[in-house]
Amino acid sequence: MKERPLADVGSAHFSGADFAATASAVSYQAGWMVLIAGTVLLVFGYLALCVRLADGPPARFALPSMILTISGVVLSVGVFGVFAFVYPAIADRYAAGDTGTADLLKAIAGGALMPCSAVGGLLYLAGTTGFAVAIWRSGPPYRWAGVLLPVYYLLLLAPVFQLDPTIAYVLEFLGAGVLTAAGVLLVLPGRSSSKVVASP
Repeated sequence: MKERPLADVGSAHFSGADFAATASAVSYQAGWMVLIAGTVLLVFGYLALCVRLADGPPARFALPSMILTISGVVLSVGVFGVFAFVYPAIADRYAAGDTGTADLLKAIAGGALMPCSAVGGLLYLAGTTGFAVAIWRSGPPYRWAGVLLPVYYLLLLAPVFQLDPTIAYVLEFLGAGVLTAAGVLLVLPGRSSSKVVASP
């Protein structure tokens, strides 16, 4: 298998050869581009969710949650762009014989990328948690989607916890499945209205 999960550049697991093999693969760049497109579409999903939560007790959570979530999404898309377009270019330089790949990656990670990633992640986590509370308060059939939203994002953050790269890779895919399940629950037809109505 040519592609492997990428280890953090500062970890003992990092290998320039593994990095180049993974980041130069077409599927690697395509995967990040799909994630960017999906994240952009997610903005419209959260806008629609905010509208659905506009009535009743969940309403006070909906607007601030939307602002936090979309702010986090915007910052995260910039970070995803580095992985989608910059990393493959660095991998090409490694394949051409450039021995400074690790130093270049450390310079990128040591700049504004990691703070931007951290702030975006925190804003997104705060926003999804707020939406989770609002959805839970809205009652069935949407309630359990509120539980799944923060769970999905914690799974997506698996690499941050310095886990084994393969385990982190699996958890990220599991997070995508949890998000899909939350999405399915959210599109279930309401009992009496096209908007989410608070349960008594």
